[in-house]
Amino acid sequence: MSYNPVISDVLIAGATAQTATVNNILTSTSGTAATDTLGYKSFSVQVTSTGTAGTFIFEGSNDNTNFQPIAVYNQGLATSTAIISAITASASQIVYVGTCNTRYLRLRIATTITGGSIAANTTLRQSSLTPIVQNVGQSVAADHAVTATIASGTVTTVSTVTALSAINSVATTNGLSLGTVVTAATPAVTSIKTTAGRLHHMTVSNPNVTAVYLKIFNATTASLGTTSATMNYLVPANSATPIYIGDQGLYFSTGILIAVTGGISLTDNTAISSGCAVSYSWI
Repeated sequence: MSYNPVISDVLIAGATAQTATVNNILTSTSGTAATDTLGYKSFSVQVTSTGTAGTFIFEGSNDNTNFQPIAVYNQGLATSTAIISAITASASQIVYVGTCNTRYLRLRIATTITGGSIAANTTLRQSSLTPIVQNVGQSVAADHAVTATIASGTVTTVSTVTALSAINSVATTNGLSLGTVVTAATPAVTSIKTTAGRLHHMTVSNPNVTAVYLKIFNATTASLGTTSATMNYLVPANSATPIYIGDQGLYFSTGILIAVTGGISLTDNTAISSGCAVSYSWI
């Protein structure tokens, strides 16, 4: 007769008052070792933070050597999108949940936490992750009824439909435009579009041994070191990182410029060792 042991949910209390960059703060003593999730299907991590700056990121691996960002969700939101980029520390106590799709899990402090510290308490679960959705219902159907008043008159035949603006809809000809650029090690801006437009996809390949920062400007010109970026994304070292934008894309009312620098400041102009390959699509 075979014996199948039952694995129970487990609670892991992480080290307190963490500020320095470190590979994993899920364990009771923070350090390089990741957390083994073998036998578990999902996790929830409560990040208690008093910090006001600095970033941390959830990462997974099957070989316990090569890690990549993994998707987590804010449990406190009725509806939520996946978070796969570095999270900026803020005074909060947020529970992040995710699926154990890899053997090893870690919560890495990517840039030093300032203004306070963070700590993590983790539950590894036998149950699968429940999707974060919001059900909308009404017990009385009539409450949703609306009486519409239509003015009298003659309905005119529609003979011509003006094409929708390509900025706020699918392009009228060939859809999304595609592009790629290898940024310079000495930071410089690259223009994607000189008029209003919408980004739909970006992936940054970072060959450097340190993290870099993709900066996006809602502008037609920008002076690095002076102009503040509109968006700012951390790209981990030695990684190819997709930037989550969503199905609707990101709308820029003036123009779209990008740059890759070595520092987190919105006005940073720090040089990096090697340029990064940035692929993108836009309308």
